[in-house]
Amino acid sequence: MNILPSRLTDIDPVFNLVLSGSSDGVFSDLYKQPRYLAGLAQQLFSCIFLKRIQIADGTWHNTKMYSAYIDSDFAGFIIIRDIGKSECREIYLFAVSPRFRQMGVGRELIDYCRMQMLPGESLEASCLPKAKIMKHLLKASGFTSEKKPNSDTPKAQRWVFR
Repeated sequence: MNILPSRLTDIDPVFNLVLSGSSDGVFSDLYKQPRYLAGLAQQLFSCIFLKRIQIADGTWHNTKMYSAYIDSDFAGFIIIRDIGKSECREIYLFAVSPRFRQMGVGRELIDYCRMQMLPGESLEASCLPKAKIMKHLLKASGFTSEKKPNSDTPKAQRWVFR
């Protein structure tokens, strides 16, 4: 498996994974709306070209977007964003293509990002209730569940790796 910085050609499979994941309840239902899909496309292009995204509150965040490949096939992606404090990062979006699930792709993407952390940094993730596979993966990867104060998505569960 190769994990590489994402390229322009990765936008289509990433977009489709998020769209199908929103239908399954693991991503926000908002991604089913054309307005939010347009915003997602804009964010993905921004990740590739600017290495930054603008979120709904108007703030800009530095990002790193990586894609996993098995042979030459797209297997999954992860987007990491800075969340205000230089020592804190968030798994902003993450998914594995159905064809490559249960093959360790998700764990390798998360491990790849964890290995790039500096001492004292933390990595966070938020999961909706239906994201059971993601919660299991985070727990198996050493993340702990914490109560998420003042969340934009109150149903989301917060996970932290320190």
